[in-house]
Amino acid sequence: MNLNGANGFIPSEMRWDPVGRTWTIIAPERGRRPGSFISLDEKRDELMSDEDSPFSYLNENATPPAILKIPDPEGKYPWKIKVVPNKYPVLRVEGNLERSGEGLYDRVSGIGAHEVIIEHPTAQVQFTELKVSELCEVLKVYRQRILDLKQDSRFRYILVFKNHGRLAGATMAHSHSQVVAMPERPLAIQTILNSAREHFNRKERCLFCDIIHHERDMGVRIVYEDENFVVICPYASQHPFELLIMPKQHSFAYENQDDRLLYSLAMVLRDVMTRLNRALRQPAFNLVIMTAPPLVSKLTRPDYWSSIEQDFHWHIKITPRITYQAGFEWGSGMFINPVAPEEAAAHLKSITIYE
Repeated sequence: MNLNGANGFIPSEMRWDPVGRTWTIIAPERGRRPGSFISLDEKRDELMSDEDSPFSYLNENATPPAILKIPDPEGKYPWKIKVVPNKYPVLRVEGNLERSGEGLYDRVSGIGAHEVIIEHPTAQVQFTELKVSELCEVLKVYRQRILDLKQDSRFRYILVFKNHGRLAGATMAHSHSQVVAMPERPLAIQTILNSAREHFNRKERCLFCDIIHHERDMGVRIVYEDENFVVICPYASQHPFELLIMPKQHSFAYENQDDRLLYSLAMVLRDVMTRLNRALRQPAFNLVIMTAPPLVSKLTRPDYWSSIEQDFHWHIKITPRITYQAGFEWGSGMFINPVAPEEAAAHLKSITIYE
């Protein structure tokens, strides 16, 4: 980005994201320097007591019966991680999947699954405070739930995500993630899948592998790198300090990762979340795992998406919530990012976390 404007003015520029197929306006003049950002949520979410939290080990009857319990190896709690059906699901497993038309509209029955992964038995321990070994166990549960839900042929996409803080949409302060299995693929996911397939069809290369190679060559947007993963602030970041975590070795599905790689991923998460917390004073954030959809065949297209193992590359997107979206964003479909990703990456990289 050209930072040498006349009279100290830093010009804006528009950047195209070839993955999500969106434009972002990088507008440094509208923002502050990277080190001056803090969480918008000045009134922090107050920690719940274990007596008040329905997710606490003290309140087993406050949630539906568990789908899965990971035992506490130390025996201090009745479980270490628990998965339960969401008490207020957006989609339900029960019923038949039916598709119908209503004039020029389409309708699909609300069949799916909506689960809550309670990441710790006590309400006082947050995701960013988990030890690497504890984070690894959470990542293993993500893998287990995706593998299990993929067995249901009604589901066309399985999304694992985490909302932390009120500004990120969290309604419960007790640390948890969610899994939603859907009978249709969301447009945003389908756009990413289409971008990856079209790039592969043109160049016989993975789009994400090409991004990784380019970012490693450039070096200016890399926040963290080890032998297994690279973390970047994307070229056309829609939000300040947005991060992508990508495996260096090509792999299309998160759920195919072995324990060794998930432990390595836990170390990466621990590092970058510590950097974000120190840079932004514990911001609200969203974390989403982008993995390939279940390979459900279609009767009319037996070769449907036969290249997905080669063209898609799973990744994790982390979005701190430190700016608001307003009329321009909702009306145009574009985002205004007041911090260039190069500046964000340099600032995060400069933070000392091991003392």
